[in-house]
Amino acid sequence: MQKVTIVIPSYNQADFLEETIQSVLTQDYAGIECIIMDGGSTDGSADIIRKYTDRLAYWVSEPDGGQSVALNRGFARATGDILTWICSDDTLLPGAVSTIVRLFEQNPGAGLIYGDAWNTDHEGRRLGVRRGVPYSIQAMVIDNLVPQPASFFSRAAWEAFGPLNESLHFAMDRELWLQMNGRTPIIYAPTMLATMRRHPEAKGERDRIRLKLAEETILDTYFATPDLPPEALSMKSAAYGRLYYYLGLYYLQAKQYDHASETLRAAIRWQPWHRRVLVVAPLLISSRLGTDALARAYPALRKNLVALRSKVAR
Repeated sequence: MQKVTIVIPSYNQADFLEETIQSVLTQDYAGIECIIMDGGSTDGSADIIRKYTDRLAYWVSEPDGGQSVALNRGFARATGDILTWICSDDTLLPGAVSTIVRLFEQNPGAGLIYGDAWNTDHEGRRLGVRRGVPYSIQAMVIDNLVPQPASFFSRAAWEAFGPLNESLHFAMDRELWLQMNGRTPIIYAPTMLATMRRHPEAKGERDRIRLKLAEETILDTYFATPDLPPEALSMKSAAYGRLYYYLGLYYLQAKQYDHASETLRAAIRWQPWHRRVLVVAPLLISSRLGTDALARAYPALRKNLVALRSKVAR
């Protein structure tokens, strides 16, 4: 039986932590090693973890240097053949681990296998699907295809491409996937494996600008790596064009007009003929006029456009 190690990084997520732990410990697969790395929470998280001590391979609650540090320390203790982490506000769906073990058995040599996840709200109600995108080297460069809690990787892949960059506090998963990109077999399986909670205090929701700045650092490092696959290099303009579009939008929504103008201009420089320019150009004008009205209207407009595309597709 293959052993699966699941590391749970946690910090002041007592509202969700127990549900996360239970989603791991109630899986229908016996060979699970669960490790919890709590960063010294002050909200009662440690008391929750103590309830499960006899079912954990290891746990600690003490200050650390952030999520990447905590995960590296957790994986340093891992003895599993298949590894993953799940944040303390996300969950695994019933049967997820047995499904992923079967997929690794069907795909010997795979470095990373990922599926789909439900987006949920603060109360755990399902909002929609965070669907993984079928893997290609090119697609992985442009965007993060992988719903992180629905992803599992082999020990061999971790030993080859880990550990995580401890200077990153956002998007550390994307950097790991890019290190694997084109260098180990990566497989997308269209199956629901996890939930991803969307709430105002979630790190990625709370500070989207810092998230995109972290992705900029990741892309800079990635494209400076020697011997990248040609398919990856061909996507450089698309990757930066998309990044600066979203970063500019988030700057505009935050009323940081100078930064918005700079990054939106960069989006156009990287992809001057992309259809996205029809959206970027008005946002750029808005930033120069010092108004965020268009940026505030953007979420509703985008939702309507998505609905229209779905209707046309049907």
